[in-house]
Amino acid sequence: MKLSNLRAYFILQASKPGAILLVCLLILGGVSYVQNYFSGKYSFHKQKYDDLRSKIFTIDHNIAKTKAAQLTWEIIKNNNFNKIGLRIEEAKKVIDTASKDHFINNLSINLSSPVIRKDVIKSKIGLEYSEIDIGLSSYLDTDVFNFIDELGKKIPGLLNYTSIDISSLDIDINDSLLQNIKQGGYKDLVQAKINIVWQDFIRLKESNINDENK
Repeated sequence: MKLSNLRAYFILQASKPGAILLVCLLILGGVSYVQNYFSGKYSFHKQKYDDLRSKIFTIDHNIAKTKAAQLTWEIIKNNNFNKIGLRIEEAKKVIDTASKDHFINNLSINLSSPVIRKDVIKSKIGLEYSEIDIGLSSYLDTDVFNFIDELGKKIPGLLNYTSIDISSLDIDINDSLLQNIKQGGYKDLVQAKINIVWQDFIRLKESNINDENK
């Protein structure tokens, strides 16, 4: 073999690993590009999907509020309500009487200032509402439920119980306590927290209507 041919042969053999490496790098670069391309596409479409889902949730929430307001208005058309708003003093008397009738103790009541709902105004009739937070304790959970039932029946207006949380008091139940109960001595065993949205219809003055429509 001639010297020039031998040199060309060795150069060709030496260059093969570099060529292979170059080809591998090109392949890896292509794969990385494809991965980044599709990853970007996925992130873009995922963001679009999340935005669309958020908008759909907002629309559904507004539809639910509108339906609830319409249902409330249908109630007033089909029932003979006194349109004088929330009767707070009357409600307090009902709560006081019910607490005595059903052995309710440690009664606490927090009543928010009544306001008129802007989403339920028809002609000269509005819907006044307030939130009532009640805390109490009692001997049995059945007493609590009877108390709640009486409020629903006797407080004037519409009552929506948004939460009722009843739990056992941390009491050491021993022979002395059981003997005391057996002899007719009662001790509170449960406590409760109740949240109520209280609503009633109110006839609006012209000034009220203008204020609510602003």
